[in-house]
Amino acid sequence: TIMEADEEMNNPVQNAGQKTSRLRGTARLLKLAGKESFYLWLGIAVLLIRLPFSLSIPHFVSTTIGSLIDDDYDGAKRNVLLLFLSGTVDAILDFWVLFLFGYAKENIVKGVRIDTFAAMMRQEQAFFDKTNTGELMSRLSSDCGEMAGDLTWFFRFSVEAVVRITGIAVYMIIRSPYLGLCTIGIVPVVGIINKVYGDWLCKNAQKD
Repeated sequence: TIMEADEEMNNPVQNAGQKTSRLRGTARLLKLAGKESFYLWLGIAVLLIRLPFSLSIPHFVSTTIGSLIDDDYDGAKRNVLLLFLSGTVDAILDFWVLFLFGYAKENIVKGVRIDTFAAMMRQEQAFFDKTNTGELMSRLSSDCGEMAGDLTWFFRFSVEAVVRITGIAVYMIIRSPYLGLCTIGIVPVVGIINKVYGDWLCKNAQKD
């Protein structure tokens, strides 16, 4: 990472003008993780254990209401107990997910800042003459933090989104095939609209 920091310090204009693909950016972020990858994978494992409990909460809420409508009070009590247990396990595991990803993030921020500062100290005097102090401070403070945040939360929200979408789609198809297929059929349309709108916002931001 120190060599990469040196390269970015020496070619700030060229690096700013390059368009980095998502796969290439993800690969670079993974390199920055280094030994903290263990905590990232551990956090993902805990997240995968937690998500079934999180997804089961709406199910137990609906079954509890259904049992009350049918005057099945024993079934309602059972579902309330299962809802309580699922919510408790979900809350405990969510704490560890936040802790593991947060711990990895802070350690990555520390490593990136040390490498960036070391790269700055190896620059010639002319580099500091043409570079604003505010820009250097921004690289050490906000840029390093955002880079580490992108790495850790990218993994969490990507895994969580895939599991939630897949789990909810399967659940809806099992409970009501017609309603589930109708919902799944609408998803591509919404995705295309969001993609077009996102590209439009990106183009407007580049014009400004």
